[in-house]
Amino acid sequence: MVIDMWIFPAFLALIFWGVSMFLPKLASRTIPALHLMIYGAFFSFLSAMTLMAFSGFKIEFELEGALFAVTIGILGRLGFLMYLLAIQRAPMTHGGVVSSLYPVVAV
Repeated sequence: MVIDMWIFPAFLALIFWGVSMFLPKLASRTIPALHLMIYGAFFSFLSAMTLMAFSGFKIEFELEGALFAVTIGILGRLGFLMYLLAIQRAPMTHGGVVSSLYPVVAV
């Protein structure tokens, strides 16, 4: 049986994103959503720096792509903040289900 090369990374993304969306509910019991965002941004930055180190600190720059990347970062962080606020104020089954409908907008 031949498995396409995209399946394994797609399932890992599913697992990583699933866990990363459940853990904030546990963390939000002890610290505010904004603090979760700050910690998350800090460790995202460290992850990015680690990836850059492995790539030899070579970054391609193209204005249109860079603007898309900035927009993605801003909207992604704002979306995550709204998700954190939702799961702090409502059961995970409500906030998580509604926010998981994002493919309706993306597709």
